[in-house]
Amino acid sequence: MIDNSTTRSKTITVFNLESALRALPGVFILIYIAVGAWMVFTKPGLFIFPEGDSWINGRAAQKVEKYFNDNLPLRQVYIDTWGVIEYSLFGQGREGVVIGQDDWLYTGEEFSYYADETAAIQAKLDLVKEVKQTLASQGVELVMAIVPAKARIYPEYLKGGRLPDYVDGRYAAIQRALVLANIPLIALDQAFMASKNQQLYFKSDTHWTLEGAKVAAQVSAQVLRDQGYALPFDQSTFKTNGISKQTFEGDLTKYIPLGYFEPSLGFQDEVIEESVTVQTNLGLFADMSVPVVLVGSSYSGDTRWNFAGALKEALGMNVANAAQVGHGEVTPMKDYLSGAFLIDPKPKVVIWQVSERGFPMAFSQTE
Repeated sequence: MIDNSTTRSKTITVFNLESALRALPGVFILIYIAVGAWMVFTKPGLFIFPEGDSWINGRAAQKVEKYFNDNLPLRQVYIDTWGVIEYSLFGQGREGVVIGQDDWLYTGEEFSYYADETAAIQAKLDLVKEVKQTLASQGVELVMAIVPAKARIYPEYLKGGRLPDYVDGRYAAIQRALVLANIPLIALDQAFMASKNQQLYFKSDTHWTLEGAKVAAQVSAQVLRDQGYALPFDQSTFKTNGISKQTFEGDLTKYIPLGYFEPSLGFQDEVIEESVTVQTNLGLFADMSVPVVLVGSSYSGDTRWNFAGALKEALGMNVANAAQVGHGEVTPMKDYLSGAFLIDPKPKVVIWQVSERGFPMAFSQTE
């Protein structure tokens, strides 16, 4: 007769552990309520009900709630502890982040599902067509540079090891739509996959590294050469020099609040070498015009990644950077088209950098 007592014991232990984990959120809520009730009965003077604010429109309730939260003992400890439990036991953070393996973090926007994605891409494509026509009326060519999702290039660190099916074909669909609309395109996905061993994205940040920006610049320069744009390639020489190493907190770590436990459980700071690109030689036949303008989001606008500098070096010509940090991908283009940069002499080409995750959503929501 086979003794199944050990197996039954293990099964019961696992069951009890899973039940306990599922009960944790409820336990925290009960503790929070219990402490609040204790305060009401033991410290009646804690609450000063607001005068002159209506309970109907909710203003009075909001003030009471804020006052209660600001004065609740151990409130921050509860928040920090629950953040640790979410991260350590459940492998989860706040809405907006997807936690991978080996401390890799991904923005949740890369995994967003859109019921009618084809129509959403078409809506963005219509906007791109309008921009192209506006620039063409000024004698300027538009070229789109699409930054692939971080999870597309490094899916192996996702817990499932691969992109969801509804995301898998997104980059190809965007590329196909732009090609069919006769929009010049700088596709970065294949070059990034071929160079991924250089770590093209930060582990705990949304953005590309200096290496990622450099690969993107080299691909962009090659596409502009291959498409036969009348640009003064290699008439000037630029060189990128490292200045000093800097550390910073990845922007995705804010979705995993560890508070007091941050030093022992938190993510390591990202390290980047602050760089500057300088012109070392002005070609004999070069002029002082700026033939290329870069417009885009923080991938281009944040000087830490030095994408504009890498473009100068790869093209051998000057590049004006009209990208912005924290204003999405459409606002910088609208500002550019408003006339701030469309002054004589006009550029020959405008590179509009947008992210893959920006196409199926409102451009104004992306960065």
